[in-house]
Amino acid sequence: MFNECLEETRDEKMKALILAAGVGKRLSPYTDHSPKCVIEFGGTTLIERMLKCLKSAGVKEVYIVIGHLKEKIQKKVGESFGDLSIQYIVNPRYQEGSILSLYGAKDILKGDDFLIMDADVLFPLQALERLVHSRHANCLLLDQSFKDTAEEMKLGARDARVYEIARKMSQTYEKVGEGVGFLKVSQGSLPSLVAKLDEFYQKGRAACEYEDAMNEWFKIEKVGYEPVQDLPWTEVDFYEDLRKAWLQVLPKVEHLENSKNLVKPLNRRLSYFLTRLFLKTPIIPNQITVLSFLSGLVSLFFFSRGGYRNGLIGALFFQLFYVLDNCDGEVARAKALFSKWGGWMDIGCDGMIHALLFPSIAWGLCRQGNLETMRTLGWIASAGSVITFFIFMAKRFCKAREGKLRLVPPREEAKFKILGYLKAGDFSIVLACFAILGAWQIFLWASAIGLHLFWISALLFHLEEASVG
Repeated sequence: MFNECLEETRDEKMKALILAAGVGKRLSPYTDHSPKCVIEFGGTTLIERMLKCLKSAGVKEVYIVIGHLKEKIQKKVGESFGDLSIQYIVNPRYQEGSILSLYGAKDILKGDDFLIMDADVLFPLQALERLVHSRHANCLLLDQSFKDTAEEMKLGARDARVYEIARKMSQTYEKVGEGVGFLKVSQGSLPSLVAKLDEFYQKGRAACEYEDAMNEWFKIEKVGYEPVQDLPWTEVDFYEDLRKAWLQVLPKVEHLENSKNLVKPLNRRLSYFLTRLFLKTPIIPNQITVLSFLSGLVSLFFFSRGGYRNGLIGALFFQLFYVLDNCDGEVARAKALFSKWGGWMDIGCDGMIHALLFPSIAWGLCRQGNLETMRTLGWIASAGSVITFFIFMAKRFCKAREGKLRLVPPREEAKFKILGYLKAGDFSIVLACFAILGAWQIFLWASAIGLHLFWISALLFHLEEASVG
């Protein structure tokens, strides 16, 4: 019991330093326009996943070293993440050795235990917990199941102690494994680490990687390790790492974490299966966007015909429209195929289908002899959809031009879980329920009122994503 209390107390005092200043040249041209840590996997960026794990592990303060495209990281993360306090350290010499990022943070490396983490790693919470709760005061994560391609940063260890970190080992060790890129440093060992960084800097060795300084520091301080070959993880350095992260690591990470409290749209789950099939073909995201748009048009045709059976068929194609709409973005991220034109085409197709959805359903009802009131409700609902579309497009445009729009922290958005779920992309499921019930009149009444309430809520609560698509 005493040891558990001691461990909890120590965890509460632990801080984190995330190194996110690098250019990521090996993932160019994608990283020419976006830092690696804001690559999305399953709808969440690497940096946000890391912050969620740190928050769950009990860390309260996080420092992020930024350099390359630093504004994009600051816009994405903001000054806080839930109850995590976030501060930024700018490395103006980020194009030189990574040791400068660690050296630039030396003034904050004091007073508490620290986690020093590379920002380009996809990993489960369990890996971080294993590091935080390790019996070793100073600790690394070691994976012996790696495949040696000479690019991995490897750890050499014997007698439960790490002696070397390098791409090529200088001698034979009892255990050799790939390092995850995370290091826990105890409060008592921080002064020697800072002194070693100072020594490298004073000797003009600023072009080095920080691992070079670590190698010498390992001779001074005892650093243990925790094995993680049983856990899914990957560092994202190359295009093949992106594919591995999407196809192999992400599904296992999400299964392990079993995030019950996170908004997890059903359509996002369904799209994973199709996305994996698309990734095995030469099909490109824009072609998937066209397929999605065609599915949407087919759904509108059946809705406009009226009748119970046509409504069900329309709902089925509308569901396919939504799933494919997720797939184009997922394939784009996995294959690193991005274009401004493709993004706007996706947005435009989505907006057109949703604007025409409600008049199509209303027209189908009128064909069945229902009240002309339905036609009016259809156009009112369509107007709400169009207003919502233009509000979010204005937000996107302003955000891109000025970067002044406020990002809603997770704790605030948690207050509006219904809105959060709708904006996450399961509107088609709601529509399918109305189709099964044949309750289209109720649907149009609810849409005519609800869509206008939604765009008002979007303005009041600063929602940043459209409710659909």
